[in-house]
Amino acid sequence: MQANKKRLPLLGNQTMYNFETLQQGSADANGMILSVAWHSGDNVDRVFTQEAQSQWGGNVGWRTAMAYDATKAMVVGLESELKPTRQQLQATLANPDFAFPGATGIVKFLPSGDRNLKGVLVKVESGNQSGVGYDFAPVEP
Repeated sequence: MQANKKRLPLLGNQTMYNFETLQQGSADANGMILSVAWHSGDNVDRVFTQEAQSQWGGNVGWRTAMAYDATKAMVVGLESELKPTRQQLQATLANPDFAFPGATGIVKFLPSGDRNLKGVLVKVESGNQSGVGYDFAPVEP
């Protein structure tokens, strides 16, 4: 980021979606766009975000939201079986009609087993939420 000196647009992915990018990159990271799975500002389920913030006393990250959805997928999948097994759970999750509302929106899976999730673009910009002068903000479509 420093070597770039704002000559080229900076792009990143979820691995850079963390506090260290904001803290260490600061002004050099300003304007960088990242493709991420979820951002709390683009949250479909405000109740999840509010309850999680109340529970833990801070902002909710993408890992928390994804872990919540993964856990809920197993719970919903297991509840649909009388005597659930791993194989039955896998079959339930692979069913094209399997879907439920999660923290990140409607949770569905592709035939490959991957999560069917639309990504979100975020941009590093000036802000006070992180405490270092820069925050990740959703890019408006």
